Amino acid sequence: MKKVTIEEAENDLVNLIDVVERGEDVHLTKNGESVAVLIAEERYQELLDGNKQIFNAIMRWRAQHQYIEVSDEEIASWRTGSINHQTQNIVELLAMEQDIEFEPPKFLN
Repeated sequence: MKKVTIEEAENDLVNLIDVVERGEDVHLTKNGESVAVLIAEERYQELLDGNKQIFNAIMRWRAQHQYIEVSDEEIASWRTGSINHQTQNIVELLAMEQDIEFEPPKFLN
C-alpha cells in the first residue's frame, strides 16, 4: 500500500496510475489522514460486482423469507460496514444459501 499526499498525487498522477495498474492501491492523504484510494478499474469492478451480488441475494432472500423481520436500516448497515456479529452470521447463512462467496469485513476478524 502506497500513501501520498493530495499535492504529491497532483504532481505525480501519471506515475501513480502506473502503480495502480500494477495492482497496488494508492491512498491519498490530507492532513495525515487517508481520504481517498486510487484502485485499478478491474479491482473497482470486482468490488462493485460483489456488492451487487450480495444486495441481489439479500433481496431474493427477503422475498423468500418475508416472515423474518430485517429492517432496511439493518440491511443498509451491511453496506456501510457497521455490521455486527449477529448480522454477519445472517449474511453468511444467506451467502451459503444463495451460493455466493462471502468474506467478512476485516474489522470483524
